[in-house]
Amino acid sequence: MKNFIQITKTSIIIFAVCFVISLKSQDFSELLVDLPIKYKFTFKELETDTFFTKKYLLKLKQPVDPKNPSGPKFEQRIYISHLDLNRPVVFITEGYAATYAANPKYINELSGILNANQICVEHRFFGESVPKNPDWNDLTIYNAASDHHRIVEMLKNIYKEKWINTGISKGGQTTMYHRYFYPDDVDVSVGYVCPLNFSNEDKRVYKFLENVGDSNCRNRILKYQVEMLKNKAEYLPEFDKLAQKRKLTYKMGLLQAYELTVFEYSFAFWQWGVINCDSIPVIPKSPYKMVRHLDYVAGIGWISNEGISRLQPFFYQALVEIGFYGYDITPFK
Repeated sequence: MKNFIQITKTSIIIFAVCFVISLKSQDFSELLVDLPIKYKFTFKELETDTFFTKKYLLKLKQPVDPKNPSGPKFEQRIYISHLDLNRPVVFITEGYAATYAANPKYINELSGILNANQICVEHRFFGESVPKNPDWNDLTIYNAASDHHRIVEMLKNIYKEKWINTGISKGGQTTMYHRYFYPDDVDVSVGYVCPLNFSNEDKRVYKFLENVGDSNCRNRILKYQVEMLKNKAEYLPEFDKLAQKRKLTYKMGLLQAYELTVFEYSFAFWQWGVINCDSIPVIPKSPYKMVRHLDYVAGIGWISNEGISRLQPFFYQALVEIGFYGYDITPFK
C-alpha cells in the first residue's frame, strides 16, 4: 500500500511537470484558437523584436453598444506581445489610435521593467477601430471601459497572472475610467499624466501656470505672448502664409485661430518641453521667426479644420464628457 501511494504521488508530479512543459511549448496561436466561441475575432502574427517571443494583431468584434450585445458590431484592434504565460500582463488602454504598437521594437516602459506580456488596445472611434456609420452617442467613457473589460475577460483565459492597466495622457484617463467602471479587472493601475477635468473648461490649470517653473521663465512666456497679441497685425500675414503652405483652413476664422494658438503657447511650452526658457524670443525678431517659433511650440495645425478632423473623437469627448483645460485671458485684456 505504501509503495502504491508513493508511485501515485510520483505519477502526479510527473503529470504536473509534463502538463506545464506542454503548456509552455504550446504555440500561442493555438491558445488564441482555443478561446471560448463567444469571442469573434481574427488574428495574424506580426514581426517582433527579441524581447517578446510572439506578437499578434487581433481584430475583435465588439458590440457598438455594450448594453446591447446582440446589436451592431465593430472591429477593435488589439496588439498582443507575448513573453511568457507565467509573467504578468501590462494592459495599455490607448486613448487614441494604436498604430504605433505594430512596431516590432515597441515595448512599454512597464513591460520592460516587469518582464511582462503586453497588450495594447486601440480606443473605439480612433484609428481603424471605428463602427460603420458611427453614432457619436456611442462614444462614451463607459462604452470604452466596457470594451476593455470584455478584452480582459477574454484574455484572462490565457494569462492567469497579475494584470496592470496603464496609459499616458488621454490613455491615462482611459486607464482611470476602466478601473472606475470595472475595479476587479486588474490588480494595479499605473496612469501617466492623467488629466481629471472637473468641467468642460477647467480653470484649475490657471494656478498651475502661475506657479510652474521660475518667475523669470514665466515672465518670458508672458512677454512673448503679449508681443504676439499686441502686434498681431505684423505677425498675422506670416501666420496666414504658413497656414496656406500647410493647406490648413480655420472655420473659426484666421484671426481667432491665431489668437487661440497664442493662448495655447504657455500650456504647450510646459507640456511638450521642446525648448528651454532662454530660447523664447522676448526681443521681437522677424515675423517669420516669431511665427515659426509659435508653430514649433504650440503648433498652428491642431485647431485647423484638418487638425480637428483628425482628432474629432477627442474633441467630441472633451466637449461631452472628459473636459479640457481653459485659457486665462486676464493678462491680455
